Amino acid sequence: MTLVFRWQTILLVIVGACSSWFVPGGILGFVILLILALYICVDKSHWPGFIRGSAILLWLLLGIALLPPLIHGTCREASRRVQCSANLKQIGLALRSYEVQYGCLPPSCIYDATGRAKHSWRVLILPFLGFESLYKQYDFTEPWDGPNNRKLLEARPFVYACPADKFALAHHSTSTSYLAVVGAKAVWQQSKPIRFDPNVQEQLNATVLMIETSNSNIPWTEPKDFSIDDLQASQVDSPTIIHISHMRPHGLFHYETPHGINVALADGRTDFLPASALRTDRLEHLLTVGGFTEENVAAYSSDEEKRPQINWPSCLALPVWIAAVGLLLYQAVRNKKASKRGDEKYSPE
Repeated sequence: MTLVFRWQTILLVIVGACSSWFVPGGILGFVILLILALYICVDKSHWPGFIRGSAILLWLLLGIALLPPLIHGTCREASRRVQCSANLKQIGLALRSYEVQYGCLPPSCIYDATGRAKHSWRVLILPFLGFESLYKQYDFTEPWDGPNNRKLLEARPFVYACPADKFALAHHSTSTSYLAVVGAKAVWQQSKPIRFDPNVQEQLNATVLMIETSNSNIPWTEPKDFSIDDLQASQVDSPTIIHISHMRPHGLFHYETPHGINVALADGRTDFLPASALRTDRLEHLLTVGGFTEENVAAYSSDEEKRPQINWPSCLALPVWIAAVGLLLYQAVRNKKASKRGDEKYSPE
């Protein structure tokens, strides 16, 4: 196999390889360009026709393969968000089933005689999630991190892990993605079982019962949740109080940006809280009883946040990449014409 390199071709390959790194498909774009460059540089005069056709077909197929990753990334994130919402709904149904049987929702945690938090509501509703055998293995005579109960951490029900929470999905992870909203102004008030009085009953459609968060670092059996009282005490105005799982997928010309979190309402529905609303002062208002209204959510939603963040390297690299590929194709056409003229010149009459 003879390689016919020219300095122009080598330069174009370098420019094209650098620019293709910024274009979606990155490494794949580099491989495609490399195959194209080799195809151009190789002396194909002795190749059988079917090999030349196969090389062109392979290059075209690899080029088409650049598109699915972009489409798949968008669809995958939408699927994760839907599955996460379904997890919250399933947990909400289990809570309602618990309420039907016991006349109240479970307390967020159970304390021992010394005031130490001992068991979580996530354990109490296991039978209503279809995990009766796991519930029977749990020992309520010892704390959640006792010798027996510690062995059950890795048996975490799948419904407690959001599919967009890469930390919860890590190998041997035992953390939960879903936390109860507790506090003096919340429906869930620490160790008290939840019994909805008539006044609260009218506000169930505007009251958040659970939220999701990424990288909670809270084992699913640990009696620990999201406290509004801690928000008031922290006095920190930061959007990172809750770690966001769901991101807007990146595209050709924009970065991946935070999207928001799913929340479960006390009436059994789920809703979505945008990233702009996850500031300390805004959460304190939205997560109180009756605070999650359409007006409040709309007031805390930022139009600027919805705008995609432009990925300038890709914007600049794409025309360079197209120009490089175009010049390579132009070089190929010139080589082919020159080769054809040479064959005609030296062909016997």
